Amino acid sequence: MTTGDFVLQKLLGEVAGKRVLELGCGDGSRAVELARAGAAVLAVDPSPEAVAYARDRAEAFEVRLELHIGDFADLASWRGDSVDVAFAEGSLSELSDLGRVFRQVHRVLRPGAWFAFSLPHPFGFCVDAEPEPEGSLPLARPFLARSYFDSDAVDGGFPHQITSVFAALNRAGFRVDTIQEPEPAASARGRALVPTDIIWRARKVGS
Repeated sequence: MTTGDFVLQKLLGEVAGKRVLELGCGDGSRAVELARAGAAVLAVDPSPEAVAYARDRAEAFEVRLELHIGDFADLASWRGDSVDVAFAEGSLSELSDLGRVFRQVHRVLRPGAWFAFSLPHPFGFCVDAEPEPEGSLPLARPFLARSYFDSDAVDGGFPHQITSVFAALNRAGFRVDTIQEPEPAASARGRALVPTDIIWRARKVGS
């Protein structure tokens, strides 16, 4: 998860009665939250442990989830044009090839459906913060630590450039309508001046 509250939910719209696909269910908290709101939730995660956590949470809250263990780019379990909305909260950051995932999500979404996801902000990979004196406010000035155009993986994933994500979405058949750069919480030590996440929403176009 990338943020304390469910920022992506605001971009998903009304989910009651809809089939919602989550890429990366984690501990199942988001999937259960949406199921309790009336959605039919489908979730895929490559981690058997994560799927087990999600299944236990669903049983505890007495909701039904359709859970699968698998790669985010392998959505063969679901028919084309069968999902009303899809989202991925911070789960795509470690993938070098987002295009494969975008194409599969496009296939299973109904025409006109939304896909919302968050990634680490690429600029966040480029900066560090100066050491803070003890007792100071968490507003340390960031300084450039690496090139924005360096695509090598670092701890936390790949610094997907905004232009490359935008292009991959278009090639897959999506049209971007929203890009958000939430301001970090003031408690984020040394990072309050730099956005740490970028949120995308795109609509499937075509049949």
